[in-house]
Amino acid sequence: MLRAGRLQEIGFASAYVEKCLKLLDDHLFKHTYLVGEQITQADIACAAALLLAYQMVKICKSNVFSFCLFCCWKSSNCASW
Repeated sequence: MLRAGRLQEIGFASAYVEKCLKLLDDHLFKHTYLVGEQITQADIACAAALLLAYQMVKICKSNVFSFCLFCCWKSSNCASW
């Protein structure tokens, strides 16, 4: 059983992650990539981390999930890597 302090830490961390995902979701609503006009390592690294998280907890931010899928597809089909 989790003690009260630990539950409070989990609640704080969950709220922080939700806030970060909201910022990312808002950014991806207006932009295709995190930085610039083409895919970068930042996009791939972020998408990989978020895709793993999505598989574990089912992130419900539609723009974030679409971004993850797009970056995975783009990186596997990009000849310039």
